[in-house]
Amino acid sequence: TIELSFLSPVHFKEKKDLAVLKSKLMNNLILWHSGWNLLVDCSKVSIEESLFGDFCLFEKSLKGFFLKQMIGYNPSESGLVYPFPVYRSRHKAVLNFEDQSKGKGDISNCATRKSR
Repeated sequence: TIELSFLSPVHFKEKKDLAVLKSKLMNNLILWHSGWNLLVDCSKVSIEESLFGDFCLFEKSLKGFFLKQMIGYNPSESGLVYPFPVYRSRHKAVLNFEDQSKGKGDISNCATRKSR
């Protein structure tokens, strides 16, 4: 799993913005030959709805490099729409990766930790 987060607010509004993101990811993926998931911290990310079609093409090209799923967490604003599933918390997002359905990580650490 690759986790993508940003230090400052990012607003994807043009195709060239997606091209920069794709270039950065491809630099890391070029030597990989196994399946991977992309976990996106959406706390500082917004995407223009007019780019959703291009975003789907971006995701499709990453699937050619073994991307299994793209899931986000912590949306920057209530009601903001993304072109991929987004959950309010990180542990809920991670639970929704297909690999997790085998029983690993089905109970979040924060819920099972005991007070001492």
